Amino acid sequence: KGKIDAMEFVCTKSFVTVKANGKKIITSINIDNDSLEKDDVEMLQDLLLVAINDVMKQIDDETEKQLGKYTQGMPGLF
Repeated sequence: KGKIDAMEFVCTKSFVTVKANGKKIITSINIDNDSLEKDDVEMLQDLLLVAINDVMKQIDDETEKQLGKYTQGMPGLF
């Protein structure tokens, strides 16, 4: 698990980039201001939600991939 905690996960959706570490802590959010129009705030909120959920799924998938080899055949562990 320590390996995963040290990894960086990145998701880019349109003009929003979200980065998180393996501990599911968001380390940065970048918004490309040049692509953002004044009336795009609602879309920006939606993109942030999608990007954050996607980067969290990447962490879950990596955790499952790395821990899966240890937990196969052990029902109810997760």
